[in-house]
Amino acid sequence: MGIVIPFHIYKIKETNVHFTSLKVKKVFEYKGYPHFAPCMPIRNDMQWYSDPEREFGVWIVNQSEHPIFINLSMDMGWSGLVFRSTAPFYENTNVHSRKMREHLAWIVDDHGYGQYGVVEDNGNLWVPSVKPPTWKPVTT
Repeated sequence: MGIVIPFHIYKIKETNVHFTSLKVKKVFEYKGYPHFAPCMPIRNDMQWYSDPEREFGVWIVNQSEHPIFINLSMDMGWSGLVFRSTAPFYENTNVHSRKMREHLAWIVDDHGYGQYGVVEDNGNLWVPSVKPPTWKPVTT
């Protein structure tokens, strides 16, 4: 889902100053979103996840043995993009087309840490923050 933030000009002390509006408008949705997936899954382990409370949906690729749930404690992983949660607690708003929504996924590693990433046409996974080889998960 994309966003449009209109700019307004306000006159302050004889000078024009630009401010961004706090109004955010949805510019992309398809019929049935967020309750229905935009397409058939690219991989067999993709599941469509719909969060009715937050009104968004996204593919999940869960490579852990943990059930899909939102961990609102927001335990961070190896970067600010990675959280210990098998379901996302926020929507990635940088989606500007249905084609992109077909490939966007919350990708969860074997320890239950997830981040938004992309499922390529060939099924390969891409994540923006690769786990460092020396990183160890928090044990509880």
